[in-house]
Amino acid sequence: MGLTDKVSELANYFSNNFDKVKELPTSLAGAITSAATAVPKAPMFSQSSAKEDDPYPNMIRTIENMLDTITEGNAYDKFKPQLRPKVDPFEDIRPKERPTVKETSTNTTTKEPRGLIEKPKAFELNTIPREIFSKKGESYSLTDTDIDIMARTIATEAGGESLKGQIGVGYVILNRTLSKWQGKDTVTEIIKSPYQFSVWNKNSKVDPRAIKPEDDSYRTALKVIEGITSSKYKDPTGGASYYWNPNVAKRKSWMSPAEAENKLTIGKHTFAGLASNPFKYIYKPVKK
Repeated sequence: MGLTDKVSELANYFSNNFDKVKELPTSLAGAITSAATAVPKAPMFSQSSAKEDDPYPNMIRTIENMLDTITEGNAYDKFKPQLRPKVDPFEDIRPKERPTVKETSTNTTTKEPRGLIEKPKAFELNTIPREIFSKKGESYSLTDTDIDIMARTIATEAGGESLKGQIGVGYVILNRTLSKWQGKDTVTEIIKSPYQFSVWNKNSKVDPRAIKPEDDSYRTALKVIEGITSSKYKDPTGGASYYWNPNVAKRKSWMSPAEAENKLTIGKHTFAGLASNPFKYIYKPVKK
């Protein structure tokens, strides 16, 4: 069979098997098409002359191999089109998500904290009753800040005193608060009023802010406050509005009038005066 016959056979196959041929891989179908269209027109010649004078023996063999590949069932299966993975045509230009970068502050300036200096860990503040009542029936609600500042004051002003002495200091603070001492009506304002509780003075050698919540003195002071506000501990001072250490404090003009109203010594402290509206849990100490 000459080249013309091979081309004719290839053309017929394309015509009769178009659906199958169009599913061939692009590279194979293109090669077949190129081979078929690249054959120049040649004069007709016989099969016998083709064996001796056929100028296209390589082209004939190429077409024969192509036909064998197409028509052979197992070989065709190898060229069946495979499912290609879906490709995002906009992948290269689609904006990418930027990685989240945690911003770190470069500001190293520290400000004095408001309210609680450091939240207690060893003793939960929420175990302490907040609502307290005066002798006249007026009420006041303690805040976390009130309790924290009050505990630091008791721990530093009376940390070395007996339990009774610490309870006395706690009652003086609440007696002043409920009496609206010098126009102040919160525990924090009462304690931090100038020159009232010496540990909060600027020239104090003791800093109540340095106390840690896990310190024994702080934990004891919190239990004192809880005992007072739950009425477990009664007022041992008889409603006192003052206390001082006579071995340390210089004699002041207000001391004598206070002592004339009420005077009691507990430990190293002298308790005196009577609050105008003291905390309601009051009992008169037994004088010996």
